Amino acid sequence: YLVDVLLGKDEPRIQRNGHDQLTVFGIGQEHTANEWRGIFRQLIALGLIEVDVGGHGSLRLAESCRLLLRGEQKLQLRQEQKPQRKKHRSERVHSQLDNDPDRQLFEALRSLRRRLAETQGVPPYVVFHDATLLEMATQRPQNLNQMAQISGIGERKLNAYGAEFMQLLREYEYSN
Repeated sequence: YLVDVLLGKDEPRIQRNGHDQLTVFGIGQEHTANEWRGIFRQLIALGLIEVDVGGHGSLRLAESCRLLLRGEQKLQLRQEQKPQRKKHRSERVHSQLDNDPDRQLFEALRSLRRRLAETQGVPPYVVFHDATLLEMATQRPQNLNQMAQISGIGERKLNAYGAEFMQLLREYEYSN
């Protein structure tokens, strides 16, 4: 609720309680709701704010915050590190494909995988994972023995799909 007041949320409860008339209403928009929650957690951990268990979990200033409020004590809080967005698997694979011919071959391998998966009624990763196709596009095996050395290609998958993928690899080499 405090976070909503600081962020200036236009909610009936805030208006009903008259908290939209407070001088602090909307004053904290430079922080996100998660950042404000982190700030409150730190203030509680530092003993500057107390949780009023009897008052429905509301927060109240602790006696120890008086020095801070008078400006006789400095406050230094740690800044929350924003989690880095993880790259999607396809973004990771594409960033690993250094040159354009490898990327073109990778896309051709993915198309073949998709066609095979559709005919079998299975998701594409059941045929081969992206990592396997990536290794295939960069290693460019010349025969089934070399293909068998690629991670993710066991004897069963080699027998089931090896010939079709080798044919595509050969056609790709001849056309480029």
